[in-house]
Amino acid sequence: MTIEKGGLASAKSNSVIYSFKSRWLEDIQSGRIGVFFRKRGPARKPQKVFIYAGSPISSIVAVADVERMEDVDLDRSLELAELGKISDEELKSYVGTDGCVKAIFLTNHQKLKRPLGIRELRRIFNFHPPQNFMRINKDISEKIEECGR
Repeated sequence: MTIEKGGLASAKSNSVIYSFKSRWLEDIQSGRIGVFFRKRGPARKPQKVFIYAGSPISSIVAVADVERMEDVDLDRSLELAELGKISDEELKSYVGTDGCVKAIFLTNHQKLKRPLGIRELRRIFNFHPPQNFMRINKDISEKIEECGR
């Protein structure tokens, strides 16, 4: 197993977990967020993204397929801001005038019927909420989806 920026990687890695502030919960669970932006991301496009909502929720609450990833500059990210349900001002502050971010496009959003909290996630694997992202293998991905049904 090798370490990739933001998480663990293996030959079977096909999914990632990303952390979001809880204020994004409603837009995430309703599938209204079609893209999100991160300064760090996996080198290869993952198949799925699991959404971890931070405190006070502290649970994986949704999963979505990754349509594509693009490295984008500030101008391109501002063109996508509405799709990401983020204000231009917040995006400008995050990206910076000379910055570049990964735009991760989502499809097939699914709200987990049963959000998985930290304790339950730690029963499945050695989970600690990622600051950036965490790659997970296919077995863990399937177990999270199964437990969230």
